[in-house]
Amino acid sequence: MTTEPQGTASHAVPQLKRRPMLVRLTTAIQQLRTVSREMPIQQLHVLLTVAAHPGIAPAKVGKLVGLEQSSVSRNVLSLSRTGSKATAGLGLIEARRSPEDHRATCLFLTDRGRLVVTTMLGTLEGRSAPQDAPAAPPAPVQPVSAPSVAPTKTRSPWAR
Repeated sequence: MTTEPQGTASHAVPQLKRRPMLVRLTTAIQQLRTVSREMPIQQLHVLLTVAAHPGIAPAKVGKLVGLEQSSVSRNVLSLSRTGSKATAGLGLIEARRSPEDHRATCLFLTDRGRLVVTTMLGTLEGRSAPQDAPAAPPAPVQPVSAPSVAPTKTRSPWAR
């Protein structure tokens, strides 16, 4: 009996028993790409952390995600409406002053951010997006650049 080395493709995902989940995960990633074609995994991790912990402090996000404060600030800026000098933000999260301490900042999803996360979770759970889902508020216009990957055919409810 011959055995294949552990690093071969047949051992990566045994008989693709999780194929339906992989298809749903791929679809969720395609949906996310309609929001941002090149969102780094760090930004997605910050977005999902804010979704899981509404009102979380940026310092706590850094601890949970394993990022330095400067990286958290940069990712929060990109995910907010503000963005950076070079690009507009995505409008998915917002920073608010803490009601308990006016010096502290709390992070929350925007309406658009809630729609994006809810739709992705629905896809992963095998549910389609509700037809009567409210349209996401438009994000600021971003500079157009040449796409690095061929466009997908999947349209999401928050696509521009």
